[in-house]
Amino acid sequence: FPRIGLLEIPSLPDTWLFDPNSSNSYTVGGLSIKPLRPMETWSLKYDGMMRIAETGRIVKVTMNLIWKAYTKLFDFDTDLHPHVMADGLARETWTRKYFDTLKSLHQTHYEQFGEITGSVHVSSYQVQEIKVQGVRDHSYGNIRDWKLFHRYALNYAHLEDNTALCVGAICMPVTLSRLVVGYVFHPDGTMDPVTGTDFEFYNHGDDGKPPDKLVVNFKAGNKIYHLECEVIQSPTFYMGKDWDAKIYERFCNYTVNGVKGWGISEWQYRNYNGKAAELRKLKDRKKDPAQDRSLQQL
Repeated sequence: FPRIGLLEIPSLPDTWLFDPNSSNSYTVGGLSIKPLRPMETWSLKYDGMMRIAETGRIVKVTMNLIWKAYTKLFDFDTDLHPHVMADGLARETWTRKYFDTLKSLHQTHYEQFGEITGSVHVSSYQVQEIKVQGVRDHSYGNIRDWKLFHRYALNYAHLEDNTALCVGAICMPVTLSRLVVGYVFHPDGTMDPVTGTDFEFYNHGDDGKPPDKLVVNFKAGNKIYHLECEVIQSPTFYMGKDWDAKIYERFCNYTVNGVKGWGISEWQYRNYNGKAAELRKLKDRKKDPAQDRSLQQL
């Protein structure tokens, strides 16, 4: 928020939260996410303490927001272009064991762009009325193990002409070492899946440090897109009980074929160090007593 900063729940960078009493909504740590109309409208509420990332200051925050979809779902099971799936499969060694593994590890994943509206009140600041665009996603299956992901890089953008898009790649060596994913939702509601991109993992952030600027070309609907991304802020957190994956959730400005926009560039790396080692490193780099107290709670 302007004049306030980036708000984080106090448990970050840990995201392993659980509430056994939650039934008809996703509720934990002061956050409540409840579907109002399936695949269309969600209620987002928060009532609790948050940390201002830039200063470590703990503040009381209440949010009352509505997320409303403005695109259809993009289902990775049915909407990925056959060319990118064929390309991904062709890179692997085909054996009976390989296809059995593909079947056993299958997950359904879908994404949808929407707009968030409502109010946010941070203690000692004026109430903030917000209207922002973003993407939600949902993954589910027999096995959801963050240790299976080596890397992924996903870019999500909302453009000034109301185009919404995603382009990126996923590296999950046990199934697909390079799967290109993405789509373009046009302002009239039509959608074109991504059919190819020049993005390669070894050219971008293979040293574990995501680039602050990125240029990617990709194709969707027989049209070539030139995407430029500039990172504005890059908070990090971990996924999995033992912090199996490190996520860089980068807030970005985008330009796509000359049209400006904004969004998220989410980069994931497999974290082989584990939670205990990462906590030691974080505490060694502590900046102030407030941050130290938050780390002691993890």
